[in-house]
Amino acid sequence: MAKTAASSRRARTTSRRKAPSAKVATGFSKQAVRLRLNQLCADKSYRELGDIAVMTGETVRRQLTGESAISIKLISAVCRHFGVSADWVFFGKGSGAPTKGKR
Repeated sequence: MAKTAASSRRARTTSRRKAPSAKVATGFSKQAVRLRLNQLCADKSYRELGDIAVMTGETVRRQLTGESAISIKLISAVCRHFGVSADWVFFGKGSGAPTKGKR
């Protein structure tokens, strides 16, 4: 009887669904976030962006080129500086990239 209970527990645990990937669960991709940030920051140097986000230009370069993960600190500083919503950066919806007159 113990063997049957153990095998039924095993059957229940193996039939569970896998957790969805981050892209499916949250509706955004890291590449899309990086692309939108690079679009916003195209006319700024890494050093200027570092001054805006209070980090080094090298750290900004690594984040925007994909060598390291993009930090929330950089995203929030860029959103504040350029006047765009985080929804636009993450999902492409909301108040999008400003026109040159708004910068």
